[in-house]
Amino acid sequence: MIELDRTLAIVDAPFDVEETEQPFGKRWGGEVMTLTKEHLAALHNGKLVVVDVMNEYVVFLRLQAEGERKSEGLGHGG
Repeated sequence: MIELDRTLAIVDAPFDVEETEQPFGKRWGGEVMTLTKEHLAALHNGKLVVVDVMNEYVVFLRLQAEGERKSEGLGHGG
């Protein structure tokens, strides 16, 4: 596992989020989402990819800009 910050990590494979404590502690659900070449092209062209999470939340994915230090997420609640 490569931890990028407290809310983002790179792992080799999905893991059972209800049975393990890695990398963010126990969670109540998890999904695998696959980005296509079209998604990656959109990110490279300055677009965002928005992901529906369990019909309750959304996550906005963007490509880190040149020279930008870290992701500037909105955090919980906005």
